[in-house]
Amino acid sequence: MVQIKYVVDTWAWIEYLISGSAGDKVKEIVENEDNEIYINSIILAEVISKSSMEKMDAKTAFAR
Repeated sequence: MVQIKYVVDTWAWIEYLISGSAGDKVKEIVENEDNEIYINSIILAEVISKSSMEKMDAKTAFAR
């Protein structure tokens, strides 16, 4: 089994969390246990900030 490494950016995480039009592709990548997903602290902070501004549950965004 080949393990693929991904760095997922803020826009992709937001699409994934809101089930946007591009969210399906991101979901396919993120939820595949064979893939290695990387996120840096700045992107994490942006995703939590955006989810809070949009009245989404930031804890759920962080946990996913």
